[in-house]
Amino acid sequence: MEATRSVKITVTHVRIALAIIAVSASATLASLFSGVAEIDPLPEPLDIVFPAALAFGGVLMPLIGLIGANATPHRLRAGIFFALPLFCFAAFLAPELDVFPVRALSMVGGAVSFVGLIVVVFTALEHRPHRTPSTPSRFDS
Repeated sequence: MEATRSVKITVTHVRIALAIIAVSASATLASLFSGVAEIDPLPEPLDIVFPAALAFGGVLMPLIGLIGANATPHRLRAGIFFALPLFCFAAFLAPELDVFPVRALSMVGGAVSFVGLIVVVFTALEHRPHRTPSTPSRFDS
């Protein structure tokens, strides 16, 4: 019989994933603002909303997640630090933003966000304390 080893997700794993997300979002913003990516002009309200959402959700939220006990994979609240960047990167998959550095960086950040969200949620649910059955209610039959 083979001995099976289970991989334990630690705070370091979560922090590395959050750092990758923050770096890819920062590089996406840098390529947008530096003019490296030749993007067709976005409609008027979206040219401010897209970068602002990515700056908040893709850079700021993972950096907040890196601080303190927020990156604990055994708590379900760590999933928010992966879910918000996932939605921000998904907005950058619009056809107007289909240029090389923006598309590649948003796909990397989105993939790491998606995998991180799945791993953190399942790890948190696995370590959830089991509840004892409560006393039966008078309405239970």
